[in-house]
Amino acid sequence: MNQPLHLFRKFLSASTLAVVFGMCQPALVCGQESNPFDEARVQYEAKLAASETASKGEKEALSKQYADAVEKLQEKYLAAGDLENTLKAKAEVETAQKGLPLDGPVFPGLEPLRKVFADNSRKINQSEQSANAGATKQYLTDLEALKKELTTGGDIPSAVKTAAEIERVQAEMPSVPESPGYETNTETVKDSPLSSGVPITGDVTLIPGRHQLANRATLGTRNRTEDRKKGNVTSPPGALIEEGSIFINVGKLEATGTHFRDVKLGPDFYGRLFATDCLFDQSSIYKAGSLYIALFSTKAEFKNCVFGKFFCEAWKTKQLGIKIVDCTFHDVEFTPIEFQNSAYDEALHDWVTIENCHFINCHIPDSWLMSSTNCVFERCKFEPDRAIELDKPLEVTAYLVAGGNPPAPANPNIKVKSIPADKREGPAGSTLNYEYRATRLAFVKELEE
Repeated sequence: MNQPLHLFRKFLSASTLAVVFGMCQPALVCGQESNPFDEARVQYEAKLAASETASKGEKEALSKQYADAVEKLQEKYLAAGDLENTLKAKAEVETAQKGLPLDGPVFPGLEPLRKVFADNSRKINQSEQSANAGATKQYLTDLEALKKELTTGGDIPSAVKTAAEIERVQAEMPSVPESPGYETNTETVKDSPLSSGVPITGDVTLIPGRHQLANRATLGTRNRTEDRKKGNVTSPPGALIEEGSIFINVGKLEATGTHFRDVKLGPDFYGRLFATDCLFDQSSIYKAGSLYIALFSTKAEFKNCVFGKFFCEAWKTKQLGIKIVDCTFHDVEFTPIEFQNSAYDEALHDWVTIENCHFINCHIPDSWLMSSTNCVFERCKFEPDRAIELDKPLEVTAYLVAGGNPPAPANPNIKVKSIPADKREGPAGSTLNYEYRATRLAFVKELEE
């Protein structure tokens, strides 16, 4: 059990309940002496509790999805009159619904489902632990600032108490696990739904392995009378999707630990793209279809991914809303972001997020620079964009690896603060185990020694 959460539960039994019912101030327990950091600690422990609640909800939803998928196998065996596998499937469903370890007997079709379940469970745990570590880091930062303030103000007893709290939290600080080492399964998947040439409808989970696209795979259908059928595709760790395009017409593509090689991904108005821990090997995204609204006609999210050579054919905010967090880019010549109305407002919008990323040997237009947050630039060429119109200053910090030339935006309202990357707190970019060799990406495990 996570030690800070264990302490938090003990804390809830007295302090927080007293605060909720108005019986005392948000210190520790009624009747006990208050500490200068009590308010900060309540906020910190509330974040830990929220993280645990979110994780629990995600795990319950995952278990239900898994049970539903196994039930479909059970129905298949029942229809075939296969009593043995029907009973095995029934027991597996009951185990999943009770939240017990999935260690029952294996039957045909179960192993891919168990692998997807295990991979997603690991990601949920990682997310919770990362959130806890982030909350702890912020709490320690707040405590350090408070200790300094108390010391300079002459309140030495309170400063000493705060220092003791810092030591306690550091000793119990939750660690962030290393990102898993994924491995691509290069065995060709026979009869892959992505190569059938028929639009995919319903919920489909790909089998780990090589999926050769049939020129263009289509997710979902939509006709002129707006009769829409979703195609929701989940791509699990171990999947390799290559050489073609995927038109996300209606529905979504959700990929984890997947290797995209020479693929173009095109979500339309009713389509969405979500990618976590993926490699985009000379692959790119674009806005497909002809349906538009005023801003962000379709959306895509990338977390902890790595891109080589390409990213987006044309990022126009009327067409695409994109969130890019904890990603690494190699040798990408970015085209400018084309803002629809206010460059200032749209650069700060949630759907123009470029956060905590690492750019290596890339061409960075002003529009990308001004939209970035907490990013590192290594051997990058900054390209002024005279088309950007700003009626007020927009401040941005650029962390530069030693030897990099500082940016010089064309618009004087783009105020850049250049800081050496070694002064930045913590790493930037993806934590995936991968290698970029001869302009090609690969998960480390799939490379020959």
